[in-house]
Amino acid sequence: MPPAETCYEQFHLGSDTFLRYQEFYGKKFDVREWTSAGSRRYPSKNGIALSMEQALRLLWIEDKVLDTLNNTSEPISEHIGANSYIDVNQNGSEIYRMNYCSNLGKSLKSHVRIELSNGQTRNILAYLNYCRDHVDDFSNYESCMESHNNQISYLTCANCMPEEHRQNSELYL
Repeated sequence: MPPAETCYEQFHLGSDTFLRYQEFYGKKFDVREWTSAGSRRYPSKNGIALSMEQALRLLWIEDKVLDTLNNTSEPISEHIGANSYIDVNQNGSEIYRMNYCSNLGKSLKSHVRIELSNGQTRNILAYLNYCRDHVDDFSNYESCMESHNNQISYLTCANCMPEEHRQNSELYL
């Protein structure tokens, strides 16, 4: 049985899209569209969960992202850790995962992604800055600074994966 989800903070990014700082298999930032069914709201499949490391890397490239959104630089595509990337142009951004397809021998965009407007992209950066300044877990987070190009390098990194978690993750390697 999966652990219960605990939501610490929730921020409205615009439209039906929210950024949630939550604990569900570790602390994560979940960027997701929500749908309505009657009087209840539910998270949709359109979204992506970012680790603390990925959220921090997104803040490291904040100036590049804002320059692109302001149309003062060319569109960018940046690796933000593990198998996650962000593409930014003046209209907004797309955060997505890449998966290796052994049949084709190359990496392809997965269905795990979210497209954000210019305003939503600005809001996510503002809310991540807020979390960095006001959420203890995030402001005290020690970043690894390694470039984890894939999930295996993340799972085997002594800085990112404490020993007790690494032993459990070896089942998947």
